[in-house]
Amino acid sequence: MPRIGLIGAGGIGRKHADAYSRISNAQLVGIADLDLERAASLAGAHGAKAYATGEALIAAEKPDVVDICVPTPAHADAAQAAIAARIPTILEKPVARTLAEGKALIAAFQNAGVPVLPAHVVRFFPDFFSARQQILAGVVGNPGTVRITRGGGFPRGKDNWYGDPDKSGGVFIDLMLHDFDWLRWTFGEVERVTANCLMASDIRGKDYALAILRFQSGVIAHVEGTWAHNDGFRTELEVAGDKGILDHSTQYPFAFRLRKDEAEARVAVPVPESPVLIEPYTAELSELISALTGGPAARVTAEDGLKALEIGDACWQSARTGQPVTI
Repeated sequence: MPRIGLIGAGGIGRKHADAYSRISNAQLVGIADLDLERAASLAGAHGAKAYATGEALIAAEKPDVVDICVPTPAHADAAQAAIAARIPTILEKPVARTLAEGKALIAAFQNAGVPVLPAHVVRFFPDFFSARQQILAGVVGNPGTVRITRGGGFPRGKDNWYGDPDKSGGVFIDLMLHDFDWLRWTFGEVERVTANCLMASDIRGKDYALAILRFQSGVIAHVEGTWAHNDGFRTELEVAGDKGILDHSTQYPFAFRLRKDEAEARVAVPVPESPVLIEPYTAELSELISALTGGPAARVTAEDGLKALEIGDACWQSARTGQPVTI
């Protein structure tokens, strides 16, 4: 049974710890956080031991897999102990704040011969997993346009690190990266982006962004991310093709609507959900742990993490210059 060492006891660390409690073939043995009291509280709830640093956790527990869930700007430092000990690693998205930093970090893992996988959980959400299956199966025909919205209120973090774009990357990097990854997974490589956001105008305390992605296939995606809406978190997805429109919203009482042009199919038709029925973080971590400990390859790779970050980086460049950016 793989023994897991979790570095970071904040919001996403708690999500991962809860997921490990539902994975029967993995054991969470240690949790590290600079706030030792916070680490102890989370560790106590999961039968693990608390440590003040990742180095101390790794030295004491010698875990089979390290899971890094610290804030984005601390990823590289937190990863050094895992790299030095040559321990397979799960790295919460984004892999780094910038593409250059991400490439350097992934290269450090690769040069040390240490496998690393990014945690891109939207690939494991039943609605997005199912949407991709249906699109690839041709339910909308040849896709032409996509619209995605994701977000809610401004997130809370230690020292308001989310509010500093140099640390969080705003919604482009911290939030919309989920959609950039899913879109690339579903529609292929991105050719060009045009984008804008509030943080590019030095507005703090909230962020809102709109990015237009053109894919090599000709598909155009409108991707909206927000930390400026205080009426609850929501996601919306609409994919239009030459045979119909597939849409999903967390506001719907059903998973999907499939709208066709044919007269006999003008009413909204609920489409069944994906067969992936377990909680997304549990599904994600179970698959990543298996892949890192000799099982089948995961559906996401380190290269996927860098490609999503490349799109986010291009969006920042476009927002700051006011010009389209070719990838």
